[in-house]
Formats: sequence, structure tokens, C-alpha cells
Amino acid sequence: EEDRITDALDQTSRGDQPLLAAGAEVAGRYRILRFVARGGGGEVYEAEDRELGGRVALKTVDPHADDRKTERFRREIQLARRVTHPNACRIYDVGHHDSGARDIPFLTMEFLAGSNLAAYLAERGPLPLSEARGLARQMAEGLDAAHRAGVVHRDFKSSNVMLVPDADQVGGVRAVVTDFGLARSGRSGTAELRTKTGDGIVVGTPAYKAPEQVAGAQAGAPAD
Repeated sequence: EEDRITDALDQTSRGDQPLLAAGAEVAGRYRILRFVARGGGGEVYEAEDRELGGRVALKTVDPHADDRKTERFRREIQLARRVTHPNACRIYDVGHHDSGARDIPFLTMEFLAGSNLAAYLAERGPLPLSEARGLARQMAEGLDAAHRAGVVHRDFKSSNVMLVPDADQVGGVRAVVTDFGLARSGRSGTAELRTKTGDGIVVGTPAYKAPEQVAGAQAGAPAD
């Protein structure tokens, strides 16, 4: 399974060179092992945490991104750090890397060695009911943890769920909800977050939107 780490996400990114090269040191702490994927306004790398040991996923935000994308990146950090559950991706740290030519903001998070649910379904087709039920339960538990922390994902879809080999789970797979980049707070008293993702703004992936999202109306936990 280690040789198949995020195989469905590996890509050469439209011929563009990644911001960070293998072997590069980021913020004096993280050593880049390899480029994984580009998407959602940034890039994802597998990196070694040289201070604490072990591997992390290091996600950059495009240094040329507009203010809206930068705000989405900041919001992902703020909201995802509220959620602590085995079925929700853990956020560890946030920082900035001075490459000499530009300042690159980044976050580090749990490294998930596996493939996403979309790729898994594309490869295997419809799942047996028992397997589908087990994965659905885990995804629901991850979302429930987010909702209890006051966070609505708003872009919950198969490509935002990673399947990680885990002998402690029934079926040997742990489903992990990732990418809270479109999330919003479901609590009162967070006017800034509500403004940035406010009602009347249509966000999310069309094929996975709840009707209220399509209409640009308020999307709460039931939308997930």
C-alpha cells in the first residue's frame, strides 16, 4: 500500500513545474519528498517533518492567487482545526516559506496514504452493500464531528474522501473527509466567515450541490 500512496492524485500538473522541488527545505523544518497534486488553488506535497519526525502532507497556496483564494486557504485552516476525529483530516501547523523570489503560505496536515473514494469507485465499480455501508458510516461520523464543532463542509464529494489502509477499522480501511476549503461556520458570532461565504454566493461542485446551494441560499449541516 505504501507504493500506492495517493496514486489517484499523482499528476504532472499541466506541464507546469511545482513550486517546490524534491529535497527542498521549507521554513527550516520540512523536507519535500515529492509533489503529489495540484488543485483547489494550491499544491500538495509529501514532506518529512525534521523536527518531530514522520511524514506530513504540506499544502501550499498559490502565491499568485487572488484575495478570495487566499481567504479560502485561511478559512480552511481556521475551520478544519476545530475538528478532531479519526474520520476527518487533522491539521497540524501553518506557516510561511520564503523561497527567495516569493513568500509561500502553507499548512501541514495528516498524510493520508491511500487513494480517494472517486478513484476507488472508478476502479472497482459499485461496492457490495456491506462495504458501502461501512464507508458511509465512517464518512457520516467525520461530518458529524465537523457539525458538532460548528463546521459545515459544503463541498462533500467522493474526491474529498481519502481511503487509508487501517487494520483497526472494520474492512481494513479508514475513510477520512478532507478539504474544508469551502467550509463555513454553522455558529453565530462568526460574521467574518459568514460574509466571505455568505448567502447568495453559489459555491461547491455542481454535481454534488444540495438544492439550497444551487439556489445560493443558506446551506447548513443537512446539505452535507
